[in-house]
Amino acid sequence: MKKLKLFSFVLLVLLMTNCIPDPDDPDNPANSVFCEISDIDFTTVKDAKLIVVNTKLDWSIASSNDWIILTENKGKGKTGILVGVENNNSLPRKGRITISTTDSIHEIEIRQAGYHEISYTVSGVGVKLLLAPAGKFMMGTTGNNINSPLRQVKVDSFYICETEVTNALWRAVTSTLPYDTVKAASGLTLSKLDEEPVSYISWNDVQFFLTALNLKLGLQFRLPTEAEWQYAASGADKSKGNLYSGSNDLDEVGWYVDNSGKVKHPVKQLIPNELGLYDMSGNVYEWCNDWYKQYYGDWYGSSTTNFITVENPKGPETGTMKVKRGGYYNSLNVYWGGECAPNERGSLSPICFEITSPGTVHEKVVYRCESVGFRFILPVVK
Repeated sequence: MKKLKLFSFVLLVLLMTNCIPDPDDPDNPANSVFCEISDIDFTTVKDAKLIVVNTKLDWSIASSNDWIILTENKGKGKTGILVGVENNNSLPRKGRITISTTDSIHEIEIRQAGYHEISYTVSGVGVKLLLAPAGKFMMGTTGNNINSPLRQVKVDSFYICETEVTNALWRAVTSTLPYDTVKAASGLTLSKLDEEPVSYISWNDVQFFLTALNLKLGLQFRLPTEAEWQYAASGADKSKGNLYSGSNDLDEVGWYVDNSGKVKHPVKQLIPNELGLYDMSGNVYEWCNDWYKQYYGDWYGSSTTNFITVENPKGPETGTMKVKRGGYYNSLNVYWGGECAPNERGSLSPICFEITSPGTVHEKVVYRCESVGFRFILPVVK
């Protein structure tokens, strides 16, 4: 049992909910501990809150994790106990404290929020993810188009890569690059610079990468859903409603046809969006997890006056195309934002091969992934 060291800060918030005797007979306390409180939430910083145990029996209290610290571990009668936590510079975490007598056990869940950014290293290559706190935003547009209908979407918290996955990270995880064999597939020559976003990868290739990465780090990274991607690209809870991801001026935040030289560029060369994410407009398209559906209306339901709220949408259960988002280095800058705007949608076969003009003499197979990359997320476990 680890006892609470003297806190060097003023305890501003005391949790005064008691573990008290039976409320039906307050003048004659029951032997068992009676406790109304079942959970305590902390922010990321070092903090403590007060509970009160009151029972005639001897009691003990224990914590399940070293980061949960107690001023007392046993006693008798009415006692105030500080339940404290250390700073948390990593993921959100959960534990519990258990108050026990000879005939009663009461558990209190302890939750502490996660840090706003987390970092990992794979074979010497670092990757940083930033927290997108849970929130709501308006997704889609009014009218009958591929972005319809306009609806309110609620997403849970998640961490998302600060940048698109680079050549260096892809190589660190898979020991190779897509371009090692790309010439045979298309005749294209693509740059292998470490800090450029990896591209020429299918949606299926990304699943292979994420499986390998999860095995290396013991985590559960995945592609963002379309809703999660747009929420993060728009700045999440810090959104200023910009036309592009981080600005109303595409030149400030995105590589597109007018400034890119029609090639992709190293990540983090332009300014980030409100959340701190780079290149979510332009540079390379980004895969999302969802199957693509042209119209949302019969999937979500629609309303132009009373907006529906959808929680954590995951897209259709089946399909033939996967969603891509964000535009790329050859995208146009048009007055409504074009494909570099956070709310614009595109699609592509998950294997990247598409048959054009099927069933005609012009039928051919076209490979279309040279401009598609991705970034991944880590959901916050509730």
